[in-house]
Amino acid sequence: MNKITQKEAELPVMMYIHGFRSGANGSKRELLQKHFEGKFRVVAPEVDADPETSLAKINEIIAQEHPQIIVGTSLGGWMTIMCESNNAQLVVVNPCLHPKETLSQWKDMDLEYFCPRLDGIQTLRLTDEILNKYNQYDVMRALKDKRESIYALCSTQDELLGTSHIDVLQPLLIDEHLTIADSFGHRCSGQGMNLLFKLLGEVDESQILEKTNRIMNMNSNRISSGLIGFDRITGGLALGQLITITGRPAMGKTSFAITLMMNIGLKQQIPVAFFSIEISNAQIGKRILKNWASDDFNISAENSEDIEQIDYKQLLYKLYKAPIFLDDTPSISIDEIEDKIVNLISKYGVKVVIIEYLQLIRGFDVIPDNIMRRLKAIALNHGICIITISQLYKDFYPLKPYDSDEDEDEDFFRDATKDIMNNSDLVVLLYRPAYYGLICGSAESQNIVEAIILKGKNEQIEIAPLTLLPKFLRFTDYIAEEADSTIKVVDVIRNREELEEWQRKWQRKIGLI
Repeated sequence: MNKITQKEAELPVMMYIHGFRSGANGSKRELLQKHFEGKFRVVAPEVDADPETSLAKINEIIAQEHPQIIVGTSLGGWMTIMCESNNAQLVVVNPCLHPKETLSQWKDMDLEYFCPRLDGIQTLRLTDEILNKYNQYDVMRALKDKRESIYALCSTQDELLGTSHIDVLQPLLIDEHLTIADSFGHRCSGQGMNLLFKLLGEVDESQILEKTNRIMNMNSNRISSGLIGFDRITGGLALGQLITITGRPAMGKTSFAITLMMNIGLKQQIPVAFFSIEISNAQIGKRILKNWASDDFNISAENSEDIEQIDYKQLLYKLYKAPIFLDDTPSISIDEIEDKIVNLISKYGVKVVIIEYLQLIRGFDVIPDNIMRRLKAIALNHGICIITISQLYKDFYPLKPYDSDEDEDEDFFRDATKDIMNNSDLVVLLYRPAYYGLICGSAESQNIVEAIILKGKNEQIEIAPLTLLPKFLRFTDYIAEEADSTIKVVDVIRNREELEEWQRKWQRKIGLI
C-alpha cells in the first residue's frame, strides 16, 4: 500500500474490492479516491480468483483499517458480501453472485490481468480446485443476514450477467437500497461511475444521520433535521413542539423549509406534510427537483448548467415513493389545517408538518395569538412537530437598519411577534451577513447563513452556521475551507456580546422581559 500522510490517516476509510482480472491500482480505485479526496481514504486489497486467500487478505485489512464503507464490483461484489464486514455499509456494483458458474467459461485458460498488478503477477489460470472452493460459501444466506447494510447498483445492460444479478437481489434487498439503471455495462464506466458516486454519497449521508442521532441520543421523540450543527444546538426536531423559522426576505426561509422536508421525508423516510399557502405544488415540485439534482446526478455548482439536460426519472421515482405530502390550499384556515393534519396522521402516520407562511393562515391578521395557540395544541395533542415559516418585523431584526415597510403596522407586529415567541418552543432566525456586505472572503463564505436560536432549550443565544447553495436552493452544514484563511467558523458568528445585547433590547421592546 502507498505511504500515507498523518492527515490522510485521520480520515475515515472506504475499502474498494476490485473485480476479476483487475488489480488494487486499477482506475476505479483512483476515481474513488479523487472523488472523495479529503473525505475518505480509499484502500484497495489486491485479490485474485481464489476465494479463500482473497477473503483472508480482505478480512485482515478490515481488522486493521475498520472501513466505514466497503465497495465491490463484479467478483469484488461477491467478496464484499462474503467478507467479515463488521459494521461497514456494503455497496456492490453488478455483483457476480454465482462465481463458480460465471467464471467456469474461462477454466484452464491462460488469462492476463487488465492492469499492472502490485504483486507483479500478470497472468492467471482458473482451475477446478479454485472454482470448487466457491461451493463452501452461501451467498444467499449472507445477503439475508446483511440485508440492512447492503446497497446495490445494477445494470440491465450487463453483457456478462444479463439481469440474473437483479433477479436475485430484487426480492432480498430493501427497495431503497437497490438502484437499477440501463446506462452502463458490466464494468461500470462513464455514467455508471457517476451513479456509483451518487449512491456512495447517499450511503455516507445515512451514516452521518445515524451517527448524529447516536451522539444526541435521539429517541422516538426527536427527529434529525439532517443538519448536524443545527441538531447539535437544538437537539433536533422534537415531537409535540411548535418551531418557528423566521427572517427577513432573501434570507432563504423557503429553501430552508424545503431542505428540512427533503432531509426528513426523502433521506429518513419519515412522513412529512408541507402546507404551501404562498406558492403552488407545481412550483414546490420544480424547486425540489433543482434542490436535489446535485445529489442524484453528481452535479456541482461548477457544472450546474448540465441541470437542464439530465433525465429526472430516478429522482421522480424516489419522490413518488417518499412519504412527502404537499398541500397548496390558498388562504387556508386553522380549522382546515387541523382537519387535514388529523387525516394525514390517520392515513400516513405523518410526524412533521411544515407551514409556509404563518402570516397567510386565514385569521392570523386578526388574532395571531389564537392561531399560535391552536398550532401549539395540535402539535402537543397529536405528538407531531409543527414547523412554521414566518416573516419578521423590521424593527425586531439585529445588526442592520432597514427602510420602513409601508404595509407594516408596528403595534400589530409587536403583538404578533410576542405571540410567536411565547407559543413557540423553538424560534430560529435566519441571517445572511454577506447579503448586507458584512462578510468578505471566498465564494463559499458568501453563502454562509447563521441560524440564530432566539428561543430554545438554553436561555443563552446560540448560532449554527449553515451554507446556502443558491444554485440548488438547499442548505447544508457549514464546513470551513482550510485554504480560505479569511473565514473560519468562529469568524462567521456575530459578536456574541453584541447579539446578546440586541436580544435583550428586542425582548424588552415586545414585552417579553
